[in-house]
Amino acid sequence: MGRLGDITLEELHEVREQTDGEKPRERVLAEIGRKQGDTLPRLAERHGVVEKTIRNWLDWFTEEPIEQAPYDEQRPGRPSKLEDEQRDQLFEHLQDSPTELGYEQQAWSTKLLLHHVKKAYGVEYSGGHARKLLCKAGLSYRTARPRHHEADLEQKQEFQRTVQKKKRPELSEKIVVVVDQFTKRVGTVQRLGWYPIGSDPTIEMTNSWDKVTALGAVTDDGDSFYCWTEDSLKTQHGLWLLKALQKEFGEELVVFSGSCQLLLHTRSLGVCEWRASDRDCRRQFGRVRARRGS
Repeated sequence: MGRLGDITLEELHEVREQTDGEKPRERVLAEIGRKQGDTLPRLAERHGVVEKTIRNWLDWFTEEPIEQAPYDEQRPGRPSKLEDEQRDQLFEHLQDSPTELGYEQQAWSTKLLLHHVKKAYGVEYSGGHARKLLCKAGLSYRTARPRHHEADLEQKQEFQRTVQKKKRPELSEKIVVVVDQFTKRVGTVQRLGWYPIGSDPTIEMTNSWDKVTALGAVTDDGDSFYCWTEDSLKTQHGLWLLKALQKEFGEELVVFSGSCQLLLHTRSLGVCEWRASDRDCRRQFGRVRARRGS
């Protein structure tokens, strides 16, 4: 099956969800069936084509990038509608966020690319060709990480350079748990889009919330736990989470709570040892993240 053996079912299902058009989706479904062990005759019967057509579809997935494979090739001999200089300029623009060109969107999409090409160069392309342009420009279709609009990138980089990754001697025999409060995201924003390969895309978020609905905990080894409710959290929820952690790991816990006011209310109950400093909390979070490679 050539390179098809290197493509996972998960990747094929993602491509199927992102693919436009009945025929291109048929081709992805055929690839999925082949990956699951279906024979060529069975695939041909299922999709109403001859075996040679199925072989051609399989070949496309071995010869083309996975995002391009479901779509028809450009007809032989058909000239490009963009001049070489225009094409180079377009590929250069695609390396930047669309906001640099005055658009509201923070990520490229085929629809936005088609609009931009028509507006800037007076050229019209199909959706399939737009995907090919994005791939040839060195972009891939993926999801960006959210980034709060008030986040200071320089401060984040400075913290990452100075964070201590060594465990404190007095904590070496205890389970360290970092707990903080957060809110389930209720807003929507475009995060799935085309980004330059090798980049670490982030999307600026401006969502704000009027209540805290979730508590999260992460241990020194990277195990994570959550406690959430549809309504605002109360002190009893923090106590439930701490008792659940003790049941899982024993009573020798050291909790770094940061600025989590909800958990600070439980300190007087003497459930476990507390280290409530923001600085300590950030240090422990940074060490866990560094160990997990995130």
